[in-house]
Amino acid sequence: MRKGRIRFEDRLGLFQANKTYYLLLLIALVSLIGIYPLMTTNGITRLPLTLFLITTMLTGALVLSNNRLNQAVSLFSGSLMLIAGTVNDYLHPAESLVALSYLAGAIFFLHVSLVLIHDIFSYRKKVAAGLLYGAISVYLLIGISFAFSFSLIELIHPHSFQGIAGEAGFTSTFASMLYFSFITLTTLGYGDISPLTRQAIVLSYLEAICGQMYLTILVPRLVGMYISRDSE
Repeated sequence: MRKGRIRFEDRLGLFQANKTYYLLLLIALVSLIGIYPLMTTNGITRLPLTLFLITTMLTGALVLSNNRLNQAVSLFSGSLMLIAGTVNDYLHPAESLVALSYLAGAIFFLHVSLVLIHDIFSYRKKVAAGLLYGAISVYLLIGISFAFSFSLIELIHPHSFQGIAGEAGFTSTFASMLYFSFITLTTLGYGDISPLTRQAIVLSYLEAICGQMYLTILVPRLVGMYISRDSE
């Protein structure tokens, strides 16, 4: 029992020891959501998205390198996401491959976010740079995972969202769902894209709830850690 606890504490210490990995993950995520959508407006193909996803997958695997099972799950789901999307784009276009890519993408980003959430809220040491990088990354990971989920719903149930009519293909659909996901996560709600079907509506308010709960729990947690550090 004691040995298991020591190993657990050592694993949590990776927030400081491997802060570079968390910074790389944060940079990859910001690039994915900040640069990629701008590229799609210029008619660039899926290649930039693939490159961004590969970078994110590798940095995500590095962050989870302390646990082989978690790393294996992330690498498998991330590779499946990329392989299915690549085959669909360049070898054999099929709706089933697109659906598989969306599903694997949702699993990958959700899995990485859940592991980081577990580590963040189990952390008992001082506020470290790696912890802050990880906390911000989780928020972005949640938004991207929901973007893949929204894209999957739109593929399975066409016209589930109002405001993306006329768009087609993996690239344009995912870019729109990425935008809608973060608008929903932050509860900004411009209304230019809105859910229509029950599946889309339920997933939308679940994301809004997750976003608000994460922030309302995370901020007091970080403040409490900071105050306890000063009291010591």
